[in-house]
Amino acid sequence: MKTLKRNSVWAALAWLFTLAAAPALAQSQNSTATNWLRLGLRETDPQRKIAAYRNALALDPNFTEALYNLGAAYNEARDYRSAEPLLQRAGAATADKARKTQILYELARTQRGLNKTREYETTLREVKKLMSTAEQKSGVALELGRFLYAQGRSDEALAELRAGQNLNASQRGEFEALIKTIGAQGELQRLYDLAERARAGGNLKEAKSAFEQIAAQQADYRDVAAKLTALNAQLETETKRASLGAMYDQAQKYENESKPELAVSIYENILQQNENYRDARARLESVRQQLRQNQLERDLEDAYNAGVAAQRGRNWTQAIRFYERVLELDRNYRDARKRLIEAQSSLERESTDAIAARYYADGVAAMNQGDRGAALAAFERVRRLSRNYRDVVKRIGEIEAELQGQTEKAETTAVIVNPAPEASSLSPAKTDSLYQEALAAMDDENWLQAVIALEKLQLVRPNYRDSINLLVRARVKLEKEKAADDAGIFAGERTMLTYAGALAALFAAALAFIGLSPTARA
Repeated sequence: MKTLKRNSVWAALAWLFTLAAAPALAQSQNSTATNWLRLGLRETDPQRKIAAYRNALALDPNFTEALYNLGAAYNEARDYRSAEPLLQRAGAATADKARKTQILYELARTQRGLNKTREYETTLREVKKLMSTAEQKSGVALELGRFLYAQGRSDEALAELRAGQNLNASQRGEFEALIKTIGAQGELQRLYDLAERARAGGNLKEAKSAFEQIAAQQADYRDVAAKLTALNAQLETETKRASLGAMYDQAQKYENESKPELAVSIYENILQQNENYRDARARLESVRQQLRQNQLERDLEDAYNAGVAAQRGRNWTQAIRFYERVLELDRNYRDARKRLIEAQSSLERESTDAIAARYYADGVAAMNQGDRGAALAAFERVRRLSRNYRDVVKRIGEIEAELQGQTEKAETTAVIVNPAPEASSLSPAKTDSLYQEALAAMDDENWLQAVIALEKLQLVRPNYRDSINLLVRARVKLEKEKAADDAGIFAGERTMLTYAGALAALFAAALAFIGLSPTARA
């Protein structure tokens, strides 16, 4: 509550006391003490005035007039602690009503200076009782009203002011203005209390509305500005928390409905806003694992079905490639191992020329489809079976040169156009799977398989880690291996066929992967 100015009221009270009929100056039995009192009354210097009154009291400690005037002099000097006991003694020793009123008035002034609000109110009410005129009572009522309002006791202040507003017509305007102010402040206080109750009860929007009404009427009312700032921050936090909660519930719903792709998207959004929100991170990893498992099952199913279809069509080479792909993903998937053995046995029963012709046809078909990786795998098998078979050597050279040019172009594009490999639509799990597949092949010195995996990786994710360096190394090793094979290093037709089957399976995996990925096909 704001502190109200009271100087005008006190000045009016002092003037009224001056007009009141004061008793004759009380004399001391000690004439010298009386002379010191008179000297102090005539003195204009505050310190000399105090010294004179103290001399009078030294001669007569119970000299009431000296007690009162010394207390008043200390009040003028703002030495309220020295003034209070003097005025209390003077008031207790005075029987005259008018003089006692003046002494208590001065004592109230002292207590106000000492911020003794309870004693001040008590003394002021006693002064009001002793007042003999309506004008004096009006002045004290106005001061009491101001005091009570400043103490936050608006109802008591209004009662005091309404009781005293008709005592003195000249002060009626002051009473009405103060009553109006207190009424307005009472409404603000009512709104403030309402806002605080709403805030304590967790109804933040209602609290904000009440504080905003207060701010519209009085911007600097108490701590409303600070309370509004804190409420807005709290409401923003609550809104964000509610939003995250709704998103979390929706993600769980998608999980239960077997929609892991949608659940992943929402969990990722949640973690972008709050990286430690509940168990969202663990749930995200669980759903991602589910996605990977789902993709693996689809890949297995697709490769297995393709192998079965090829086997039924007596296309043993394709059947071998698809079954080997299945076993790479899951060694115990259905009867894939049994079917692979059957396809290999059927293939071995065919002549070498027939095998070469079939591989050559596979390579031509892959070339027509724009699948250079699958074509290279097929033609490599033909070359190993019969180096001089038709134009197979020429075709291999053309494909290798074309793939080399695509790799160099992809490397340049990755640096200049798309330096962020994360822009690819290929998931991080599949990208890393290709990379790990290449590393495993290089550890086994299976250079052709490494080249295939790295070429595929370059097509979908250029410049991934050190894949370019690995690709160069694998190609060099593959060329050396070709040279050794051309010199006649073979372990027999069955071993060659098995190796060719593995090679074709790897390229078939690339074909299946690229065929299923819109980004890779592009």
